[in-house]
Amino acid sequence: MLTWQRNKRVSITGYSVLGLLVMSTILLLLMAGSAAAAPIKITIQGNAPHLRALAPVIEEYNAQQDRIEVSLVLTEISFENMVVKYVGGTLPDIIESGPRFTQPLAREGILADLTPYLQRAGAGFMQQFIPATMVDNQLDGRLYALPAFLQIEGMYYNPDILSQAGLGSPPRGWTWADLKAMAQKARRYDSEGKKIIYPLYSEGWFQADFPLLGQAGGKFVTDDYKVVINSQPVRDTFNWMYNMIEEDLLECANARGKGLHEVVSLENWYFNTAFTFSATYRQDRWNSVGANFVTAPPLRFNNQTEPSTRFTDRSWAITMVSPEQRDAAFEVIQYLLSPKPLAQWTVALGNPPATRGAISDPLFRNYLSNNRNMQIWVNEWASLPSSRAYPIEMEQDLYLASGAVIADLHTKFIQGEITLNAFLTEGERILQNLISDPERPWRHAR
Repeated sequence: MLTWQRNKRVSITGYSVLGLLVMSTILLLLMAGSAAAAPIKITIQGNAPHLRALAPVIEEYNAQQDRIEVSLVLTEISFENMVVKYVGGTLPDIIESGPRFTQPLAREGILADLTPYLQRAGAGFMQQFIPATMVDNQLDGRLYALPAFLQIEGMYYNPDILSQAGLGSPPRGWTWADLKAMAQKARRYDSEGKKIIYPLYSEGWFQADFPLLGQAGGKFVTDDYKVVINSQPVRDTFNWMYNMIEEDLLECANARGKGLHEVVSLENWYFNTAFTFSATYRQDRWNSVGANFVTAPPLRFNNQTEPSTRFTDRSWAITMVSPEQRDAAFEVIQYLLSPKPLAQWTVALGNPPATRGAISDPLFRNYLSNNRNMQIWVNEWASLPSSRAYPIEMEQDLYLASGAVIADLHTKFIQGEITLNAFLTEGERILQNLISDPERPWRHAR
């Protein structure tokens, strides 16, 4: 009796243990399943207006699959901020990058080399990109960002002002001499000699000086770090600009109203200017204020030269997060660069896509058919050769950093404080010293 009860008790205890084991196993499996089902969270950080326009695309992506969940951080990146986040282990997974960010961040080890991902994606994936967009996204022959949309520096004109001066639209193949002649005819003064129609307005170096320099075949520094600022093409460019300034045909925003320059009000710029050096990213502003600017055809130095311009782009880069996060981030980027999502985003932004697939997408084609300016940007500007006054990795030191010496020298010349010879000879000395400085991080970039 006792033995049977003891055995029974043991048997019941055994069943209880077995039941607990089964229940525990089921719970573990359920927990594992739940963990496996939890989405990988990917964050994208970038320019706030750009990412607001991207939000509907991200909502669609999140709704159509449950493996990856994307959220947006609406804050423009900076080199310093990314370094801090890298050190603190709080990097976003994807950043909206650009020429002044990609190479410095890649050099610091903050961005992932995309080569293995591109190899997996196949050759066809890379063939979709417009060639001019690829140069600024590389470092030492490795790709660290993929372009999403183009920012093209070019020119707009006001057809109403030209018509009032008896002028038609600028023709294809027009030259600097044609621009000067049209600007002379468009300019008007009131009875007191005050200018009421501004012939030509420049937003700054990147919109005017550097595209013109490329059209003349000039550079400050070659791709292999030879200083060529004191050369004939550079002289031709800045002689032309200074003559235009002296003849009251060109106002430069970066002159800050000094020398022969006026401070041109926004109202006069928008409504009383015949030609303006500007870019694709100003179209939203023209639309918002009702400025009647039309994109001009590409400009040439003379009849024997070809047009070129300065391109920048906004691109997607993956930061050095965990391998799992990087894999998921590349999946997201592939989706964002596929034709329909990219067409949707670039139509919302009013910028040309960086891929042929998005340009050919019905959504973008419809937008293109109803937008004269975008037709000109895509059909006449997007395929131009890209011109750079210096290797892109030097831009921070030369123009963007606080106290950048070449930027200061350039401004003094535009303001008429120093001569062209002084600008070129002093610029040559400064550039030689910069390139010889072993502390410069781009010194050994190539």
